[in-house]
Amino acid sequence: DVASDSSVCAFIKNVTSWSSGRIDILVNNAGISGPIEELEQADWQDWIATIEINLLGSVRMCRAVLPVMKSLGRGKIIQIS
Repeated sequence: DVASDSSVCAFIKNVTSWSSGRIDILVNNAGISGPIEELEQADWQDWIATIEINLLGSVRMCRAVLPVMKSLGRGKIIQIS
């Protein structure tokens, strides 16, 4: 769940535990469709959830893997939007 700091941290901890502390690549490809109603009728919380997942989820994942990649002196991040 890229909308949750604790989920992202747990995921990174699991990956580094079975990969001998390595993360060489991150592919950010999580996303949802935003509200499809007319703008003035769309639920505001639906917009917030969309931004939380589509934008902040990618940032959250990048922030989580960067310390690992920096410690290795390498890594690639691919952002699909």
